[in-house]
Amino acid sequence: MDYVFQNETRIYFFLKFIPGGNIYDSLYKVKRFNESVVKFIAAQIILAMGYLHSNNVIHRDLKPENVLVDTDGYICLADFGLAKFLNSAQDQTYSFCGTAEYLAPEILDMKGHGFAVDWWTLGILVYEMATGRPPFMHKSHHKLGVLIRTQKIIWPDPVRHKIYMSEELKDFIAKVSLIVY
Repeated sequence: MDYVFQNETRIYFFLKFIPGGNIYDSLYKVKRFNESVVKFIAAQIILAMGYLHSNNVIHRDLKPENVLVDTDGYICLADFGLAKFLNSAQDQTYSFCGTAEYLAPEILDMKGHGFAVDWWTLGILVYEMATGRPPFMHKSHHKLGVLIRTQKIIWPDPVRHKIYMSEELKDFIAKVSLIVY
């Protein structure tokens, strides 16, 4: 944030202009990113999440629309409307919030969640950047929730889908997703 002021009825926040747009718009144009781009963006998100978590902030709404890209290719996280301060790494919150395709299982189960939900979402986002779609999709939110809780990640067939993912990237996604559940 560069500047803030308030009048009688509103608070105004002035943010840096990020001319590169967001990851969602970029994915829409190119369909999917090559693996080196996915890794570069993921590394930056990991650093950003690490910083947030070290300051006891959980983001809770990581998705392509909330990752902005500057002209130099570096990212900025946006939309902290669902972010929350936690007192410690063991603290939990019980709000049901986030975007359906990116919800971690423990948010769906409403048994309390902590920082790990941001890492789950990172795995979903990395999969989407590499393939062009999230790993779990359904028109029905109820059925989507069942898929998130129970279905294993299905890796794209490199011949049929013409999408190649290295074993290293698959391993990263699987391990980040297992942090939570």
